[in-house]
Amino acid sequence: MFLQPRPPMLTTLLAFVVACAGTSAIPTPSPVSPSPTPASVTTRPAGVEALLPPPLDQRPFGAEDPPTFAEYERAVLATVSCIEQLGFQVVGPYLNSQSENFWAPIPGIPADRSYVYAVADGPSSAGVGLTSDRAADLCAERFLDPVEPFYVASVSEADIQAWYEEFRRCLMDRGYPDAAELSGPELYERDDWPVGCLP
Repeated sequence: MFLQPRPPMLTTLLAFVVACAGTSAIPTPSPVSPSPTPASVTTRPAGVEALLPPPLDQRPFGAEDPPTFAEYERAVLATVSCIEQLGFQVVGPYLNSQSENFWAPIPGIPADRSYVYAVADGPSSAGVGLTSDRAADLCAERFLDPVEPFYVASVSEADIQAWYEEFRRCLMDRGYPDAAELSGPELYERDDWPVGCLP
């Protein structure tokens, strides 16, 4: 997933998500597909493990056998549910194509095939001794991290370049001729484009 106010577009890298105004951010997606890596091992505060839902029963994924959209969607929904069970309010998840306040597009993946959500800052209503950022990280490690990198990495370079070009054409049609001079990643990282050109 993963969230940045809209506008501007994303300025940070994939560890997927965005932050709305007044909320704390969870990591956002990278303009370049990452190589799949195992979820990192972290030290969990005492008692938190018992609060986390059990991992999903899912097949192993790989570069040659990436997750489907339905499997990715299931992981996103499980992550959001986990955060809520730890006592934090979540805005979303929304498909990037339907989100009105923030977005986290993934180059090469259509906006209706990727999700975005944000976690509100504040204390846990469940009384767990975690920040909202830490709760989001723990839940993503359990549910989203084993799935999302393989989902993102399944996008071909041709799809990524086509995504950039569609974005470029939209910007030029809207009166931004300097878009023609920028590379795809440079287009993606600019924070002053108008809303409405999300491929």
